[in-house]
Amino acid sequence: RLDEQLRVRVADFGLSKQVGGSQYYRQGRGAPVPVKWVALESLAERVYTTKSDVVRAP
Repeated sequence: RLDEQLRVRVADFGLSKQVGGSQYYRQGRGAPVPVKWVALESLAERVYTTKSDVVRAP
């Protein structure tokens, strides 16, 4: 997808997780997190949902 300045936006599905029957994924302590691309509530709670997975351009 292109933004207003014609820059390409790409998602890295290699970092994705399958959550199975659960509606969320809780990350363990000490695991690396791409801070620039993670929702603030996910950083605070270490809980990831389909709603927190929506990323905005910086």
